[in-house]
Amino acid sequence: MSNQSNLQKFEDSMVRARLGRATISSYMSVARAYIGFVRGKSFETPQDAVSSYLSTFSKEGKSVAYQHQALNALAGKNGLYKSLGKELGKLPPWVKAKKPQTVPAWVTQSETERICDHLTEPWSLMIRLMFGSGLRVSELVSLRWRDLDFERNSITVKQSKGKKDRITFLPKSLVDELRARERKCRAIWNHDREMQRPGVEVPKPISNKSPKAGEQWPFFWVFSAAGESTCPTTKIRRRHHIHQKSLAKPVRIAVARAGISKRVTAHSFRHGFATAYLMSGGVITELRDLMGHKSIETTEIYTHCLPSFTDRVGSPLDAPKTSPGVIPFPVETPLPKIATQ
Repeated sequence: MSNQSNLQKFEDSMVRARLGRATISSYMSVARAYIGFVRGKSFETPQDAVSSYLSTFSKEGKSVAYQHQALNALAGKNGLYKSLGKELGKLPPWVKAKKPQTVPAWVTQSETERICDHLTEPWSLMIRLMFGSGLRVSELVSLRWRDLDFERNSITVKQSKGKKDRITFLPKSLVDELRARERKCRAIWNHDREMQRPGVEVPKPISNKSPKAGEQWPFFWVFSAAGESTCPTTKIRRRHHIHQKSLAKPVRIAVARAGISKRVTAHSFRHGFATAYLMSGGVITELRDLMGHKSIETTEIYTHCLPSFTDRVGSPLDAPKTSPGVIPFPVETPLPKIATQ
């Protein structure tokens, strides 16, 4: 069987397993790179080949997360070898990628307001919703109206990373603006129904149970795209949500116009939410649940953003200067002599 056939079989198996599109794309990239790595080389076992490939990440300076993703793509339950009917079992040791000690790039509330002053709608609303709720960019753009609870001021994030649901804040200050957007989206939805256009895409289990669910208002996107586009998987032309990459350019321009010199991306507002939550006295275990982290260790990176000794002590150069005319010893007082043996 050719490499191309193996890749196609791998992709088909992931589609059947209902993996997300981003995951499928990432795993396919790893599989292609791995096939290129082993081409022309001889390994005693597939296990040796996988371990050797994973060890290259440490030399290339790749992250721990990237190495872990490659491991899942090749040897996981939905990995390449599993799709080909091969059980790898235990792998030989490989060189682990080093985990860097980095501080997340985060923004404050005042910085967020300055940036939003240079953004138009819907970008301004999207950025403030990220900062106020701690959503990932992918979670933000895929919000549906059924996910917003205006009575309890909460957002239910459906089937996010790890296929888990969670609940986070819906900022009260954004309710009126979201209500106004709801009226605009309702008009778009009514127009689509009048034109008998296909409904929005819904999760496979829901569409299997209710084929017309995509035409119902609760499933309509909060941030719907202006026009229609063809789904690469189903080949159906329908209205999708705003693409998550489309947020990058408006943020970059707004940050420059706001005069903020540090590096800020769309994800920085999620980091800003986490940091502000801890600074206001929030519990880190609660923050883990709000952020949708699997491990508490992931959430602990935000403790590096909290006020440290730099806020308590300060630089010696900023210390109060000695008053003029005051010296440690009077001029007429000789310095003490050092006794010698």
